[in-house]
Amino acid sequence: MLRKGDRRTIRGWVMYDWANSVYSLTITTAIFPVFYLAVTHVDGQDLVLRDHGIPAQSLYSYALSAGFLLVAVITPLLSGIADHTGSKKKFLKAFCYLGAASCAGLFFFGPGSLWLGLGLVMLACAGFSGSLIFYDAFLPEIAEPGDHDRISARGYTMGYLGSVLLLVLNLAMVMDPDGDGTTLLGIPDRDGLPARLTFLTVGLWWAGFAQFAFRVLPDNP
Repeated sequence: MLRKGDRRTIRGWVMYDWANSVYSLTITTAIFPVFYLAVTHVDGQDLVLRDHGIPAQSLYSYALSAGFLLVAVITPLLSGIADHTGSKKKFLKAFCYLGAASCAGLFFFGPGSLWLGLGLVMLACAGFSGSLIFYDAFLPEIAEPGDHDRISARGYTMGYLGSVLLLVLNLAMVMDPDGDGTTLLGIPDRDGLPARLTFLTVGLWWAGFAQFAFRVLPDNP
C-alpha cells in the first residue's frame, strides 16, 4: 500500500523535473534553434525555402505542432488504459525514452538530413509533452492535496537548476571565444560537432537522471 507523503518517493518524483527540463532549455530555447538556423541557411539564403518552397522556420514550427498534436490524440486513450491497468509508470518511461532518444538522435542532424532532424524534433516534443502528463498524474497518488503546490514548486526549482547546470556545460562545449577552431572544452569546431554533442548530452542526462524517479515511483499507484 502506497503511503502518501513518503519522502523518498517525493524526492524521486522531483528528480524527474531535474531530468527532463534540460530539453526545454537546450533543445527548444538555447542551442538547437540556433543550430537549425545555421544548418538551413547559407549566406542568408533559406535553403529549405529554395529547395522545398517552405520557409525553414515554418517547417520547424510544423514539426513541433505535430508533436503536440500526436500527444493530444493518443494520450486520452493511453491515460484511460493507464488508469484501468495501473500502468502510469510504464507510459512515463515510454515517453521519457522516446524523448531522450530523439534528443540524442539529433546528433546525426546536419546538412542533407533535414527530414531526419524534423522527425526527431517532433518525436522529442511528443516524448517531453507525453511524459509530463503521466508524471503529473503521479502527484495526487504520492502526496496529500495540501502539499501539491509545495512539491510542484520544488520540482520546478529542481528542473530550473538542472537545466541551467547542463546549459552552462553545453555553452562551454560550443563557445569558441578565441576563434581558433576549438571550443572552451577543446572540441573541434567543425561540422557542427560541438552543438551536436550537446544534443547527445541532453538525451543522456534526461534518461540517466530519470532513473532516480523510476526506481522509487510505484508501479501500480
